[in-house]
Amino acid sequence: MKPVRPGVEGFLTEKKWRGPRLGLIAHAASVRPDLTPTALALQRAGFRLTALFAPEQPEGCARAYSACHRR
Repeated sequence: MKPVRPGVEGFLTEKKWRGPRLGLIAHAASVRPDLTPTALALQRAGFRLTALFAPEQPEGCARAYSACHRR
């Protein structure tokens, strides 16, 4: 049986998406198998992540979350 591979794992290997600005729609607690936050993993891989959207999130939290993970 093949292990489950989350969508972000495949996306991280795609080079064609590294140039355009991208937005991420994910829960703020979403992580990779090594527990790296998804947004941080995308930024470290060279993606231009310019917007974060999360379900049930008050206005302004996306900016705070983004600023926290840019350090």
